[in-house]
Amino acid sequence: MSQVLLVRLDDPVEENRYKAILKIYGRRFMSTSRRYYKQSEWSPSLERLYRKFALQHPRSQPDFPRPEDGQLEVYRRLSELQGKDVPRLYGRIELLDTYHSHDPFQMGPSPRPLNGFSDILSGLLQYIPNAFTLQDIWKEDIPPAPREAWQYIIDDAVRIVCLIRDREIINRDARPWNILVYWDAVTSMYKVFAIDFAMCEICKDELELQWRKKQVWSNEEDAIGEFMEARLKRNQGGGYEFTRSGYSKQLLEEFQYLFND
Repeated sequence: MSQVLLVRLDDPVEENRYKAILKIYGRRFMSTSRRYYKQSEWSPSLERLYRKFALQHPRSQPDFPRPEDGQLEVYRRLSELQGKDVPRLYGRIELLDTYHSHDPFQMGPSPRPLNGFSDILSGLLQYIPNAFTLQDIWKEDIPPAPREAWQYIIDDAVRIVCLIRDREIINRDARPWNILVYWDAVTSMYKVFAIDFAMCEICKDELELQWRKKQVWSNEEDAIGEFMEARLKRNQGGGYEFTRSGYSKQLLEEFQYLFND
């Protein structure tokens, strides 16, 4: 998980103040990604070693991708879904690391910058007020949404992960805790937003067969729909029936041999 801050933005033209989420990316903060890529947990001592190495070898590349190749790129691909099914990305903010020296234990301007590898990047995202996560429906003793709304809430979540998949994005962290739900007073219905795309992979030069095989292993539909159906049946006595999309059924049939003993 990345660190987030709730911030207020002043609009001098409209004379309004807006809330937004400042999500901080980078090796220091993305603990989930570090575990996924089998990297050690960040620590000040590890950072000092990294800085020392980067200063001695300025042309070296980091061990993991820069954030702009990850979540921010996903948001760009989902531009038409922003504000409707995923939070709107207002922009990116960079905190440039310009105060370091040859000695990583000292502070001061450096004549040899770290080529941006030590900068802190962040995304300024839409704030979804008064939201709960999809998993709260089956975890809480008193669910935050009435039983009669569960079917269309979870169906909406499945619809959104399918829209993301259709844009050649695999989200390996499509899970109920990364689905926000809130009450929309305009439509008088619950609305769903998918968040957190740190574990996404974007199709670039993949062969179609190889990409489809990755899709069937990821299977975001089941990660939301089938999971919620099973948990609600166990914890709440039911309340949701999951139906796979035609594309998902086709994938499972095509690669059925992968799941045979």
